Amino acid sequence: MDTSGGNSERLLQLLSLWTDGLLADEQFDELIAAASADEEARNLYVDYMFLHSMMHRAARLTNAIPPLPTGLRTPADVPLADADPPGKSPVLGFLGECFHQGASFLWKSNVFSILVTICAPIAMFLLVFALVHETPPSPMAVIARSRDCDGLLDDQPTTFYPGRNIFEQQRLVIDKGLVEIQFADGAAAVLEGPATFEILGGSAGSLTRGRLAAVVPAEARGFAIETPSARVVDLGTEFGVWVDDHGQVEAHVFGGQVEVVLSPESPELPGETALLAEGEAVRIAEADPAAKSSRIVRMSAAAEQFTRRVALSEPTILFAHRGSNDPTTEGWRLIRGKGLEPAQPDFRMGPVADDGTAAWMFHGPGGGKLAYFTLAKQEGLTRELVEEANEKGWVLRARVWMNPQNPVPTGEFKGVCHFHYRDDDRVWILHPGIDRQGNQTLVVCRDSSLGYDAIVPIPGSREQYVDYEIRYKPSSKTADVFANGRLIATDFASIDRGSPSLRFGMWTPPGEVRFASLEWGILRDSSEQRLDETSDLGGKR
Repeated sequence: MDTSGGNSERLLQLLSLWTDGLLADEQFDELIAAASADEEARNLYVDYMFLHSMMHRAARLTNAIPPLPTGLRTPADVPLADADPPGKSPVLGFLGECFHQGASFLWKSNVFSILVTICAPIAMFLLVFALVHETPPSPMAVIARSRDCDGLLDDQPTTFYPGRNIFEQQRLVIDKGLVEIQFADGAAAVLEGPATFEILGGSAGSLTRGRLAAVVPAEARGFAIETPSARVVDLGTEFGVWVDDHGQVEAHVFGGQVEVVLSPESPELPGETALLAEGEAVRIAEADPAAKSSRIVRMSAAAEQFTRRVALSEPTILFAHRGSNDPTTEGWRLIRGKGLEPAQPDFRMGPVADDGTAAWMFHGPGGGKLAYFTLAKQEGLTRELVEEANEKGWVLRARVWMNPQNPVPTGEFKGVCHFHYRDDDRVWILHPGIDRQGNQTLVVCRDSSLGYDAIVPIPGSREQYVDYEIRYKPSSKTADVFANGRLIATDFASIDRGSPSLRFGMWTPPGEVRFASLEWGILRDSSEQRLDETSDLGGKR
């Protein structure tokens, strides 16, 4: 059958009758003959039936299809001339009329081809857009440190390297060694292998085997550890949890308070609770069938049974400023910025110890004027030392205090002071600053895992010294950044060719800062360096 013109309308009429259950036998034979003889007719048949099935499903889902009227004549009794004309469906009524009128137009080959040409690219674009812009899951924790550690992550052998993100419901199996985890809410936990631990969120985890020691700052209050028989909830503290191979649980408090909540015997009954203070501990005993005694057995805390911090390898310190010593007597060279005169009244520099901590103070006038101490080749930072540091790793540390009355830096420069190390090709610069509450902030200059010139808050640091550390890893040629022992950035490094140097001092914004110490050294005897050399940090970041 030629499906052009009237023949196409005839084929649509037959298809309409068939889908409405009104097609007689001789009409069915005519439809089959037409579809068998002509490829275009077959294509029209396939397209029509596809559209009909989609419309039928939509109508069924919205209860739009009424039941078949009682007394409706059977298809065999309805001659073609007496049948409802195309578009007058007895089943769908007005919906059927709209359907048939639209189908007779849309299924014309030229119209259908145009629709496919237009709609297919749009559908593909929308699909790709949705996939590309799908929001990835946020990490709930990060590996801060590890030592001599082997284990699995989600049943896969892995390297627990610093900076590795961990997501909700991921399970860590530590066969041996130590892993320190930082949670998104600020809590930190040290796992000692063998141990099995699952991340339950940014403020919770589940320990089913092994030892865990947690330090919880005030902003992370409510941090909780689930165990097989109890829930240990922080109330602003430092505590340890131990689960032995048989599932027996102990909780020890090293500082502050925790609440231990036993799993209830039945959903209708609340679990037994115990409040523990510093120096106290409990063991969860086996359930008493007669329920005559508490399952909570009190005892003294045993802090020596827990590893509460993963100590990193210590560098061999080669250059340092310490306390209130004049840095020029320690081998440093003073550099004054342009326009900064020694007798300028709003510029002060010298030793201080009025808060009990000896330090070297800078008080700068701002206005783009700066002063700093530097150390380069002529002061002993030789090419040989730079090459050794690049091969073995190095550490730069600074202990900084900031006057809470300092104005908050505005404009391009967000730091009140700075310290840095530069080798031949790269530079690592940190700019401590201040926020409106008087707490310190840290500008991680240029490139790091946090982005470009990221600003990191240091909560609880008002009128406190903050210990900053940059730790260089030879395998990735980048560094990790720590503040008060907490990992805050990885992949820290920026290309900047120049002569090797060390530097610390005031920056261009006004304000008072104090350096209690600044140290730079090489990791000459470091198991950490050997671990770094054998891991695949570069490929996993």
